[in-house]
Amino acid sequence: MSSTPLEGEKIISAKEAARIEKVAIDRGAKEMQFMEGAGASIAEATQRYMNAWGSLKHVHLVIGKGNNGGDAYAAGIHLLEHNCIVIAWELYPTQQCSPLSQIMRARFVKKGGKTSTTIPPLKEGVIVDGIYGTGFSGKLEPKVAEAIRCMNEAKLPIIAIDLPSGVHGNTGETGDVAVRARVTMALEFPKTGSFLRKGWDCSGEICTVPYGLSTKEREAAREDAYIFAAHRIPDLLPQVLRSRHKYETGYVLGIAGSRTMPGAALLASFATLKAGAGIVRLFSSKEGIAACTTAPHEVIREPFHVSRFKQEVQRAKSLFLGPGLGVSSATQKLVQQVFAILPIPAVVDADALRYLPPRSLPENIILTPQHAEMERLSPIKEQILEQSQAYVERRKCTLVLKGGPTWIFHPHTSPLLIAQGHPALAKAGTGDVLTGVIAALLAQGLPTRTAAALGASFHGLAGECAAKELSSYGVVASDLFTYLPRVMRVYETSCATKASSFLDF
Repeated sequence: MSSTPLEGEKIISAKEAARIEKVAIDRGAKEMQFMEGAGASIAEATQRYMNAWGSLKHVHLVIGKGNNGGDAYAAGIHLLEHNCIVIAWELYPTQQCSPLSQIMRARFVKKGGKTSTTIPPLKEGVIVDGIYGTGFSGKLEPKVAEAIRCMNEAKLPIIAIDLPSGVHGNTGETGDVAVRARVTMALEFPKTGSFLRKGWDCSGEICTVPYGLSTKEREAAREDAYIFAAHRIPDLLPQVLRSRHKYETGYVLGIAGSRTMPGAALLASFATLKAGAGIVRLFSSKEGIAACTTAPHEVIREPFHVSRFKQEVQRAKSLFLGPGLGVSSATQKLVQQVFAILPIPAVVDADALRYLPPRSLPENIILTPQHAEMERLSPIKEQILEQSQAYVERRKCTLVLKGGPTWIFHPHTSPLLIAQGHPALAKAGTGDVLTGVIAALLAQGLPTRTAAALGASFHGLAGECAAKELSSYGVVASDLFTYLPRVMRVYETSCATKASSFLDF
């Protein structure tokens, strides 16, 4: 179970994409062949999306002066062959464009493609963004900015080649305006900028299309991160044995809640049960326990005393610490007491993150900050991936950086991107649910990195399902209790569910 790799597709920087392409060309590959390969792949994928969006036929290519424009012309040639109506809106005179783009333009025109130097109001079809790709360096020319505004205001589906124009391929930063794509067709690899800052808002659905790199060259590309391999979830799930009892299923302790925030403790506690734990005992202050009047019957509750905690922590398999504790000297003292004696894997969230030990952390700790909390742990200047990785190397922990999207960091491994999730999860309490889910997976024996990735993926998928039925606006944290088991059921492959029951006869 723990040996199953978590890494899926590589994510690389724009700089690395340029390097690996140059390596291939130095070894004898031809740039024109790469452009032709990109065009064929982009056209094929574009047709699939056009059919899915209602058998569209009109294609508007918006052409810059670099090779990204050449890729768009190449795609246009193939689309013309499939009876699409294709027109290229050219932002620069032909003589200012790259040599390869000029050659591809001539082929496009010879094939019957139409060109124009002005972009009129676009009424139907799809727009293919061939302005920059990975070539954006941070400043838009006025005419390009105006073209991007026209594209966005058209309200037609936009397909970006490699990256939405106006998004920096390494950092995700944007200029004054950037293309807001419905689909980004990443060439060979998704680019880091699509997942950072405004790049995530602009990139839409990200699909990868080949242009001709060899397997050897793809393997040689240096990743910034990997997309979590969600297709391997069935191999990662804890095994369900028919003979198990509640303590084998996973005994989880929670230290959470307060007089004013009992809901956070209850959300985390019930999520732990919903994600498979066999028993949950919630410790809180006397006032916190008294406030938990709506606690699910299944959650055991008692006031926190160090002596009782020491007893139960010897039997438990994992702990969650932090949701709803509040910011106070009492919380600081409590967290310090817990860390002084903690012998089991733990998920540390919310207010407890303020009071981490200054030096070493216990083994098998998962921290789950959102971006503002991460700023307090380690102020992030520019390179969020590098700084977060440096933090876990220094602190010897696993880090779940929550947000859109969520990242998993772990010592001596590349970061993982969790592609599952939905803006509907941007609600109070959903982070507490994630804390409980991860604690449950820890209690069932998963390593910290696996539990973090699996928990974040389930949490994200539950959010997607909830939003599909309830809308992006109407989801609240407790709705995830309905959808989380449904998501887990899809992936469940335990021998208990496969075995025949006497009820089957």
